[in-house]
Amino acid sequence: MTTWRLKGVFASLVTPVDEDGHVLQDVLAELTGFLIDRKVNGLCIGDFWSEYPNFGMEDRKLIISVVTDAARGRVPILSTISAGTMTQTMALACHSAEAGCAALLVGTPHFYAYEQRDLETFFRKIFSSVNLPCLLYGLPAHTNPIEIDTLQRLLLTATNLIGFKDASGETKYLPRLAMAREQSDFSLLVGDDRLDYTALTAGWDGAVSGAACLCPELVVKLYERFRAGDRHQAEQSQVILDELLLELAKFPQPWGLRIGLGVRGIPTGPLPLPLSLPRKQQVTQFRDWLAGWLERHRDIFS
Repeated sequence: MTTWRLKGVFASLVTPVDEDGHVLQDVLAELTGFLIDRKVNGLCIGDFWSEYPNFGMEDRKLIISVVTDAARGRVPILSTISAGTMTQTMALACHSAEAGCAALLVGTPHFYAYEQRDLETFFRKIFSSVNLPCLLYGLPAHTNPIEIDTLQRLLLTATNLIGFKDASGETKYLPRLAMAREQSDFSLLVGDDRLDYTALTAGWDGAVSGAACLCPELVVKLYERFRAGDRHQAEQSQVILDELLLELAKFPQPWGLRIGLGVRGIPTGPLPLPLSLPRKQQVTQFRDWLAGWLERHRDIFS
């Protein structure tokens, strides 16, 4: 059983790159400082929002090193070690521990389909082999899904497992897993910003938030208002956040975050695919919309 929980808003970092796809280390360090200065409770690196399938092992290790160096221990860092093989996963785990990360996010292997017994065996081996506490990372739209019975069994019995990040976008996990904490303590973090408020009302601990990479002030405000007992203001923050999420959903993720960070003064480099003329027009429209939206809510972002 764990004696502590990860709580609050963990901002998921996108990965700035140059024209050749190399990691822009200075910009990544700047983004790290930008988020910490805006009072996020922690950072998450290497997950879906970072486009981890687009990077080789050395770049993924570099990202871990740059962010941990820039953070200088000011906030806990969750390092995602999702990969296709056990060897790759363990290499990322070892580097994360050496760099000073607080915990590991461990997702299912991607691309190939596996049975639940394969996944459970894989997870138990990882959890018992690493030196950092671990959270399961559910990303069923892009990797092998974890069935709730498998998930609950792992949370209640697996060595070194302290929680779950759920990026499914579904609500079915929320009450059942919150109730399961009557048997064992573990952290529950939602990974889909559409459910930030809903998850908190169900008793979850916070969010690993892509939106917080672009607008940390808003997601932090939602969490803080809720924890202060002001559910009306927290719900209103979710309404404002939903406006942004609707616009971001018009792009392949995480394009909207990266485009939006340019509007906020942190350009993250070219997108991974060339842009058609309609996409270029859409990018221009989104930049204009975001600038106006930030101005309308300047009481949050000033």
